[in-house]
Amino acid sequence: DRVDELAAVGLPVHVLSGERDDVWPVELFDSMARRLGARRTTIAGAEHSPNTARPQETAKALAAFWDGLTPA
Repeated sequence: DRVDELAAVGLPVHVLSGERDDVWPVELFDSMARRLGARRTTIAGAEHSPNTARPQETAKALAAFWDGLTPA
């Protein structure tokens, strides 16, 4: 578990997953996002690889995250 190390970097973080996952429990992603203070997105209808199962929805979520950041 390297979540604390990632949190220490100080960059914006977005935790994105499918709504079901047979590899990693979705609750783990929820916990990770809380620990990171990250945006959390769950892609409806997707499983372990939301970018493969629902590429448009995944791309929209990622673009919205990056578009919502303010330049340093």
